[in-house]
Amino acid sequence: MHRFIKINSVIFWANAKIEEQKIVPYAITSKVGGTVVAITPTTISTTFGLNDLAGKTSFAKNELHAELIERGYGGQLKGATMFKPNNPAPMKFFFHTLLTCRSAKTTAFNEKPLNIQYSGYAILTNSDFNYPQALFSYLVSNVNNIQKGENAAFLMFPKLLNKV
Repeated sequence: MHRFIKINSVIFWANAKIEEQKIVPYAITSKVGGTVVAITPTTISTTFGLNDLAGKTSFAKNELHAELIERGYGGQLKGATMFKPNNPAPMKFFFHTLLTCRSAKTTAFNEKPLNIQYSGYAILTNSDFNYPQALFSYLVSNVNNIQKGENAAFLMFPKLLNKV
């Protein structure tokens, strides 16, 4: 059961540490005002009322490419990155919305990173996708970027910091 407490997100991120087991991150913890706050894929799932922890975390590129071609993608499909200008207008808007909501947007302005493609594919095909793990991976990257002093830090999902 979660209880509501007010957490200063700046302090949370400044003190955040990645907890690992066999070099695989499983939690982000931080001590704020004497309270240890932890974020895990499970807390993300619970906070947002999701039931998809058993979903996939990636999809076969040939499935992904076939779906996007069927929806009007008109560019070459080499490698993992797809380019927004090669999509019809509705798909450009769809992926722009995903990027705005879920990404620090550290790639070029016209690119769709693979992790965003996976999210889009899951939505478009109504596939089971492990969104909590995908969101957790973003947060782990965020902690790493903060610790390195990089400008790519993206302090997303503050709602998680209000539930403990």
